[in-house]
Amino acid sequence: MQLIEIKYLAFLLLFFTLISCSKMPKNDSFLDTTEIISLLYNKISEQEAKFSAFPPEPPVFPIKKKLDFDIKIDTNKILNALLRKRGKSIVAIDTVLKGAQLDNTLDIKDIEYADILKKLISTDNIENIDPLKIKASKYSLIIPFTGDSRQLRNKETKKKTFFLRFSKIAYNEELNKAIVKMSVSFSKLNGFSSLFFMKKENDKWVIKHEKNLTII
Repeated sequence: MQLIEIKYLAFLLLFFTLISCSKMPKNDSFLDTTEIISLLYNKISEQEAKFSAFPPEPPVFPIKKKLDFDIKIDTNKILNALLRKRGKSIVAIDTVLKGAQLDNTLDIKDIEYADILKKLISTDNIENIDPLKIKASKYSLIIPFTGDSRQLRNKETKKKTFFLRFSKIAYNEELNKAIVKMSVSFSKLNGFSSLFFMKKENDKWVIKHEKNLTII
């Protein structure tokens, strides 16, 4: 009888332990960091492919008739043709997340991100990631690099390659808002950096808005 009672009590203890653990907030930001970087990588990879497939047209005079602008374009067909012609581009992602190196006077309109921005500016430690754990997009392949991107660029083939660097991501205490700096380099004289204000909605990270910092 005592053995049965002990097993019953042990079962109840395990049951309530599992219940309490399920209600605890998730404090591990590793998966969040990977998801945010994956989201931004896929965003810029798709944008690069669309820019290559649809370069801006020179102005035409006289101005085109309205009917010309109403013609529907099969975007997927053109993008697939680009992939067949040139293959996937290569995206080199830095394996080290560093401090964002931002100006303390940086102004943002969204007050709810003010404390997170202070945290991002003050952080100076680093974090290592494995870019190969990020699923490659339809338009590109991923290779990791650390250090000087110029060394990697000289070793690469003529295949289209661009470089991504991310700051260490700053989160709020609830882990449902975050800010990260992303720097993009398409060539020595072509690139930009931006701050991305992220928000978790329905357990998925989305970009709330973007603030451009520099354009090369």
